[in-house]
Amino acid sequence: MKSTFLKKRVVQIVFSYWYSIFVKGQGGYKMENLDKVYAKRIAEEYAPKTTTKVVRLKKLDQKVKRPAKIFAFTFGIICALIAGTGMSMIMTDFGLNDTIGLVIGVILGVVGFIGCGINYLAYLKILKSRKEKFAFEITELAKEISEE
Repeated sequence: MKSTFLKKRVVQIVFSYWYSIFVKGQGGYKMENLDKVYAKRIAEEYAPKTTTKVVRLKKLDQKVKRPAKIFAFTFGIICALIAGTGMSMIMTDFGLNDTIGLVIGVILGVVGFIGCGINYLAYLKILKSRKEKFAFEITELAKEISEE
């Protein structure tokens, strides 16, 4: 009994919503103006886009940070995989002699963990060099925005 009532009520609400939008025109668009709205949206899509100074500043900021992030993620994943391979060789036997597998696993694990530790330092160095490269351009654009 309740589910039937609930279904009917949902249908009433949805119908009244669409009725108020398209028939009464309370949603901002009347049915006869729908073609105009559609044409306007398509025209806006193909119109040349103008970028503001704030958008240019955000893009420059992304241009500075993106290479450092890409390097950090890629290098970090590779180092984590190397460390994982080393730990796996320590815990399991790949058909090698036990001591050889243990030694190779320890070496790979240490190399992987050292790489993970160096990763953040490399990220900071790349980010610093990119900031120095684009500092003048970003500060000039920020000054222009703040003066407006």
